[in-house]
Amino acid sequence: MNMFFRELAKKLLENRILIILILVGLFVRLLFMPSATFIDLLSSTWREMVFVNEGRAIVSNMNEFIVAIYMKAFSPLFLPLNKIIEIFRETAEPNLFKNALPTYDAFVTFPHAPRMLFLLKIPYLLFDLGVLYLSLRFFSEDKKKKLLVAIWAFGLPLIFAAYIWGRFETLPVFFGLLAFYFAYKNPHSYWPAMLSLAIAAILRGAFAFTLPAFLLYFFYQNRQRFLPLISFVLSYLVVGKIFRLIISAFRDPGFLSTNLSISNFSLGYIDEFILTGRIGIGPGEVSLFILLVAAMIYLAYSGRKKFNFEQMVYFSSLFMLAFFLSSRVHTHYIVWLVPALSLASVYRPKIILPSVVMIIFYYFYYFVLFEPQVMLELFAPLNPQFFMHLAPISSQQFFMNHRIENIIIVARSLFSILVVFIMFLLIRKNENKLS
Repeated sequence: MNMFFRELAKKLLENRILIILILVGLFVRLLFMPSATFIDLLSSTWREMVFVNEGRAIVSNMNEFIVAIYMKAFSPLFLPLNKIIEIFRETAEPNLFKNALPTYDAFVTFPHAPRMLFLLKIPYLLFDLGVLYLSLRFFSEDKKKKLLVAIWAFGLPLIFAAYIWGRFETLPVFFGLLAFYFAYKNPHSYWPAMLSLAIAAILRGAFAFTLPAFLLYFFYQNRQRFLPLISFVLSYLVVGKIFRLIISAFRDPGFLSTNLSISNFSLGYIDEFILTGRIGIGPGEVSLFILLVAAMIYLAYSGRKKFNFEQMVYFSSLFMLAFFLSSRVHTHYIVWLVPALSLASVYRPKIILPSVVMIIFYYFYYFVLFEPQVMLELFAPLNPQFFMHLAPISSQQFFMNHRIENIIIVARSLFSILVVFIMFLLIRKNENKLS
């Protein structure tokens, strides 16, 4: 017995830095789980509670259905939400977002709000722990492992998206990172990675943007030109069909006429986000994102004799960065960079500082765009009287003397400059490895 405790103490001492990082990361997540949210969480909760109470699936995507199953399994815990759901039903239909503010006000002043928020975010935490588990499994080198876990522990995009904004982003992030993990551990078997990437793309379509890098990687590892692509497409179609069949079994027939889709990766999604960044005038406009992706694919393939995992990570990051550089995105979407850019930061530590600054400018841009009192109202469950009555930014003297539109443009420009700089560092590192 004494030998056992000695060995345990030795292991704990050897891994004390990792343990501290994990505990700090968990503390930060547990701190925000009951104390912050956005109206998006309530709109999802309304749809999920319809499944809990009535067995009807009116969810807008598979992420919500997964959470709804969890809520159904522990339905007694969520009974206090029914009072809020009734308010939502009265105030939020037919426009779920525009007219939902009375529901948000009612929720944050609800005595059970902190407990309900904590319970609603438990599925996010479980998948987030899966991200942590994969982070611990990636590298055998102690320094790389600690860095990747530190990025998980302190990574603002993941903490903000899941625990402050209250969205289900840990689900697609987990499957996106799982795809990298399978590619890293078994480069000669593409099916597990392609299946995981397909699930990530079904949950959040933007993860499909990393597909070209995965295809190049498996081509150079296995000399397979089409089978990895076929495996991705088949996985996407089959898993997507299974998801649709499961949801259809509980679907409300009257709800089928709405424009909600099982998968976010649709033509409407492409049109709304990818094609917003354009060059040219009128009929002569071209998509900046398509031009950037085409250039990256050429750069990745041209004159290359090898394409290892590190290079796959770099180009996956480049494809995702091209999306954020050229497209209109939302406050929490930057979390989609986490799988690729976290791994790229381990291989290329020089991008860590510019990545941190990039993230700061990203949130500053939305801080100004949405007005600070809107962003700070995320913490209304902590103190509704304080956070719900903050003065608007337009009433501040500085912003009365300077047009908010100009500040927004400057913030977005600075974010874009940092994105371009990170892309430059990744491209230069890749070219150095070829020379």
